[in-house]
Amino acid sequence: NGVTGVHGRLIDLIDCAPQLHLAVEVTAANQLFHVVVEDDGVALRCSDLLKRANLGRVTFMPLNTLSPPQVNYPTEFGQDVIPLSRKVKYDKKY
Repeated sequence: NGVTGVHGRLIDLIDCAPQLHLAVEVTAANQLFHVVVEDDGVALRCSDLLKRANLGRVTFMPLNTLSPPQVNYPTEFGQDVIPLSRKVKYDKKY
C-alpha cells in the first residue's frame, strides 16, 4: 500500500558470503522474515492495514526501538574465532 518508512524484510537488507548463508539462516531463523520499518508508528500503520485487509500477521522491527546490546566476545581463542555478526554486511542505518 506504499507506506512510507518500510525498509523491507531483514533477509533482503543483509548480505554475507555464500559459505555463511546456512549459518546466518540457522542463527537468525524466522527473524530473517521480520520487516524493518522506520519507527513504531509505521509498524502500527502497517499492522492496521494488514488487519483491515485480513492479510495475516507480520513481525515488525522498528528502528527507533532497536538497541543492540554491547557484547564482550571471548578472546581466549585468539584471532581464529570471529563473531558471525561481523561477517554480515548491511547499511549502517539499520
